[in-house]
Amino acid sequence: MEQYIDEALRQGFIQPSTSPLASGFFFVKKKYGGLRPFTDYQNLNLISKKYAYPLPLILVILEQLRETRIFTKSDLCSTYNLIWIKRGDEWKTAFVTRRGHYEYRINLFHSNLLTTMGKTKELSKDVSDKTVDLHKAGMGYKNMSKKLGEKETTVGMIIQKWKKYNITVNHPCSGAPCKISNHGLRMILRKVRCLPRITWEGLINDLKGAGSRVTKKTISNTLYRNGLRSCSAHKVSLLKKAHVQALLMFANEHLNDSDKARENVISYETKIELFGFNSTRHIWRQRNAGYDPKNTIPTVKHGGNILLWGCFSAKGTGRLHRIEGRMNGAMYCRILNENLLASARTLKMGHGWVFQHDNDPKHMAKATKQLLKKKLKILEWPSQSLDLNPIENLWRELKLEEFGECL
Repeated sequence: MEQYIDEALRQGFIQPSTSPLASGFFFVKKKYGGLRPFTDYQNLNLISKKYAYPLPLILVILEQLRETRIFTKSDLCSTYNLIWIKRGDEWKTAFVTRRGHYEYRINLFHSNLLTTMGKTKELSKDVSDKTVDLHKAGMGYKNMSKKLGEKETTVGMIIQKWKKYNITVNHPCSGAPCKISNHGLRMILRKVRCLPRITWEGLINDLKGAGSRVTKKTISNTLYRNGLRSCSAHKVSLLKKAHVQALLMFANEHLNDSDKARENVISYETKIELFGFNSTRHIWRQRNAGYDPKNTIPTVKHGGNILLWGCFSAKGTGRLHRIEGRMNGAMYCRILNENLLASARTLKMGHGWVFQHDNDPKHMAKATKQLLKKKLKILEWPSQSLDLNPIENLWRELKLEEFGECL
């Protein structure tokens, strides 16, 4: 550092400074060895006015030099960066070292404060203005493309920008450019609307096939800006308007049947898990004690539950029957023959009692209807009305008695 400062002072590149600010100064290693001086002007750049302008295209410059015959060339090797800083602005380049406070008099190559490079992806204003003039004259995109030496899509974008914003230069905007093109955006919006259950991986792979590599966060933000969110799917309601009307009608018809309800025998089936319930449990445990027996849920490979049939009335509970195998209409008729009438005699129901069960498919089977029509009087039961079935509460009491607060 001492050697660098002495040499810069001797050549007049720097001078002692009394600037009210100072930037950090240090050396960084070059790629192929050696050290390069570096001044950190990040804080100064935050308050500096950006000076950027479009550079003319090479084809436009060559077009202007088409009839030129004599050219000159200057070799500015090692001197292209030695541009004198405007007098009075030297204090902006001040830096501090252990040796003292200095400021530059020239714009050295390692200074990132004064940048003269402009934008290279923007067409020159002359070309854009000429494109608009040709469009106003009635010339088509294809002819303008040939005359200006630009692509038809480029010409079209210039015309669209002029029609929308009435300007030909790039419209000022903030933030980073979009990672998803307009084509990719339309594609994923169409996919999501046609397939609402499509996964993130599916959308990422579709965009990857279209030439865009994006992350899950990018897709989420893009869809959110277009009014689409990732939510849990709602279950379809089992109760339709017709069901609601039938339930209300049933309730009104039996509003004063409290005495008659004592003559009903109600039956239903339920499944009981032998090792608890197949649902998520939350426990309090210490770290690394997840597989302690008291912190785990017992499981069994086969036979983890049983299916039961039962009945009850206002006079008490009837028989409890364990169902073996798959329940169907024929098995249901056999269970009723063996258990229902015996339960009614045990409960001393007498004559004229009414049998009540829900609209399960095996309860509505043809064989079941024929059996019950011959022997019993059936209470009509509206569809989708499990919440009105009293035996559900009885089954719940049984499970609570068996498993306590685990239910």
